[in-house]
Amino acid sequence: MGEVPGDFDPQAYNQQWADLGARVAAAMPKGLDSPEAGALFDEWQKLLEPFTRVATPEMMQGATRLYENMGEWQSEMPNAPFTADVFAFIQEVGRRRKAAG
Repeated sequence: MGEVPGDFDPQAYNQQWADLGARVAAAMPKGLDSPEAGALFDEWQKLLEPFTRVATPEMMQGATRLYENMGEWQSEMPNAPFTADVFAFIQEVGRRRKAAG
């Protein structure tokens, strides 16, 4: 397990998530198999790197479950960086990519 870099800026990181979430939401009408969806999925994975660098498999599973259930708690966190629909969309893009090989 790695460490978070000393120059990590959580506010900037959260803003990157908000920006990416907004761009994913804007691309959703283009469809799960659109080139934009694939590019945004890649960007999502890259943005996850600071977390994946330090997370155990259990932490990754817990975070995934948390966001899979986002619809249950999203109203309590109106400033979440993306919506449950955005998360479900990006997860489905990933599933399709994995299934396609």
